Amino acid sequence: MVKGQISGQFLLIIYIIIIAAAYYFLLVLPQRKRAQARQKMIENVKVNSGVITAGGIIGKVKSIQEDIIMLQVDKDVTLKIAKDAIAQVIPESKD
Repeated sequence: MVKGQISGQFLLIIYIIIIAAAYYFLLVLPQRKRAQARQKMIENVKVNSGVITAGGIIGKVKSIQEDIIMLQVDKDVTLKIAKDAIAQVIPESKD
């Protein structure tokens, strides 16, 4: 009877390890990759890049200072936004 308990406990430990590995590979790793890609995108924003903010504002970067970006949204309208508020960089069209 002791032998059956040991193999049952060993099987339980194996199941826990499998569940932890699945959790890591299906949830943690993809989230980490998305966060790294977003950070790289934000770091690569340059002056005159077109961007869309998390609030849906579309504009062109006029200047970058540390974590603050001056975003021109119209001819005479410039907004000061946090760099982390950028949701997407608009690719430049080759017209």
